[in-house]
Amino acid sequence: MGDRSDRRRLVGIVAAALVAAALVACGSDATLTGVSAPVTPVTPQATDTATMTTTVSDPSTSTAPVASSWTRQRLDSEPGPDQPMLFESSGDQTIVIVPPERGHMVPWRSQSGGPFEQGEAIDTGMEYVFPSTAVRTGDGWLALMYDGTSYEVGTLRSPDGLRWTAGVASGFGPAAEPREIIATDGGFVAVGTVRTAKDPHAGGFRPMAWRSADGDTWSATSLPLPAASTDEATASGVLAVDGELLAVGRSDARGVMWSSFDGGTSWEITERAGIPATYELRHIVATGGVILASGLVPSGDQGDGSESEAVLVRSTDAGRTWSVAAQPPPTRGDHWFPLPVAAGNGQFLALNSFFPDVSSDPELCYADVERCQGDTDTTLYVSVDGDRWRRVDSSGIKLGRYSDLGTMMIDDAGRVVVLALAAGGVDAWSWPAGASLPTSPEPQVPKSDVPILGHGETLPPDRRYGYPLYIHCGMEWLYQINGTAWRRTDNGPDIETGAGNEPPADWPVSREAVFGFVTLVEDDVIEYSIGDGQVIATYAPSPTDAPGCD
Repeated sequence: MGDRSDRRRLVGIVAAALVAAALVACGSDATLTGVSAPVTPVTPQATDTATMTTTVSDPSTSTAPVASSWTRQRLDSEPGPDQPMLFESSGDQTIVIVPPERGHMVPWRSQSGGPFEQGEAIDTGMEYVFPSTAVRTGDGWLALMYDGTSYEVGTLRSPDGLRWTAGVASGFGPAAEPREIIATDGGFVAVGTVRTAKDPHAGGFRPMAWRSADGDTWSATSLPLPAASTDEATASGVLAVDGELLAVGRSDARGVMWSSFDGGTSWEITERAGIPATYELRHIVATGGVILASGLVPSGDQGDGSESEAVLVRSTDAGRTWSVAAQPPPTRGDHWFPLPVAAGNGQFLALNSFFPDVSSDPELCYADVERCQGDTDTTLYVSVDGDRWRRVDSSGIKLGRYSDLGTMMIDDAGRVVVLALAAGGVDAWSWPAGASLPTSPEPQVPKSDVPILGHGETLPPDRRYGYPLYIHCGMEWLYQINGTAWRRTDNGPDIETGAGNEPPADWPVSREAVFGFVTLVEDDVIEYSIGDGQVIATYAPSPTDAPGCD
């Protein structure tokens, strides 16, 4: 298939706006081909540098360390609320397209690893723009976009990453949402979703693939569904692999992989050895002869995806067989989204987010309530084979109060760029090509020796047990202790966070729960205390059940 590129592809969720972007990287690889997505450079405005000594990218080897640093460049374009950015790298260009207001976008481009420079503002003619990924073409860049209100599909084209023109794309049909586009020998293939309800805003989703010879005129193919599927299915990623196209997505609570051997004209569901039963497959990337897919596996007692954890699966034989990553980024608590991943220049990146969940992980809150009060903690991980992952030392990246790591990518030369929302714009943090990312050991998870009383369990007399008291609807009730509900009997202050009440500053509160203690001081009296024993409420058995809380 001639000269092929290592594909760098990334899909990320930018914090605060929760923005998803996908990226594919191109380099040299004899087996895998891939796709790219659009991004634009910025003239350096504010630049910070944090120097450190790097470790090697492969933790099983050791070489002389290299002094390198994270550098920051502020892109003075602030995304509008819930507006997704486009982020891509291919060849000698890296582009970022930021939508600061509805219908308009601002491009930035980095040429040959240099600073980003701002391009000409784009008037898309749409109300609420959702871009797909983008690909490098013979004469520039091509991306797809759709309007989140009318669901019309259009194109974005650029000769240089700085000047973009919006155009019309035909053949997508009504209510289409193309998510990812790749270049193929015959032109282009995109995958995504169509909304099937009479009112597109009412839902109903079906996975679709589209193909085009010129990027303007497209033909649609409905992707097959597993037996007994309902009208809730999506396709989110696609990769070209040694003459085959692989697409990933989900149908109801099941991850699905589709295959095409005719350039996207026809597709079939494919069951590949080594992929476990998944709730969803969302991202698929490749570099260095390794394919990596990111998804979710059910982890709840019902096995129905009501609870889930992230999973990474990899293939070293062009997608014929797969295995679960042996040492993936650690998971803690329930994952709502598959890990965003990127690939390029012989290494993989993943973003692992942890959001303190007081209902499933109360021990953390009893051990360190301040950590439990924090926002989402997002950490970058690196791997050279998709199998063994190491935590990246990102201490040199200085984030604002409401900022977090977002979308990331690896360019053809090996430079790593991570985007983070910032006040007034977007910060592009870069780690230089030729220097291995610094890694660090996993931090110690705080432990607590406090015994915690579970729902419906028996509370023995005169023993103090941890009992998270959820106060969204106030402090009137304790639920199911010693076989009954308990109702408050004292006249102390009632803190109802759902009504806007603020608890005292010295109370151990996180996520609308007080992390205090229950003690059965008499057969019919429970004291609720905090800290070293300060009693803040007392309760007695109730002849009626506690009401629900909306």
